[in-house]
Amino acid sequence: MSIFYTNASLYYGGYSLASQHNRLGLDYSVEALDETVFGTDGTRKFRGGLRAYTLNGEGFFNAGVDTVHQVFMDSHAVLDVGVMVFPETFAEGATSTGSGYMFRAVELNYTIGGQVGELLPFTVSASGRPAGN
Repeated sequence: MSIFYTNASLYYGGYSLASQHNRLGLDYSVEALDETVFGTDGTRKFRGGLRAYTLNGEGFFNAGVDTVHQVFMDSHAVLDVGVMVFPETFAEGATSTGSGYMFRAVELNYTIGGQVGELLPFTVSASGRPAGN
């Protein structure tokens, strides 16, 4: 299942990075494990296996302290970085009435590049497991 946000909150390794993204996608999946046995009338049976989360983000390059560039460069290939994604942007002191997603991730890809005369875009992807596992 894929979820795409238009005004999300993203916390990556303790840093709020939502204002530096213009697109976020969250995929979560479960492996389908075949448990077909005799007597299933010619039909395969499946059971849910391991769960996985994948975050895909896009935005515009921003250098400096506590920016998307510094955070992603410092956390590249680091295991179990805490990631939280919420469907709405939070103001300080606000409480959410919605739900969010939290998982432990490893950043797999961070790419910077674009055309001369345009804002410098970046893409990032991270995959992981549910926070409670």
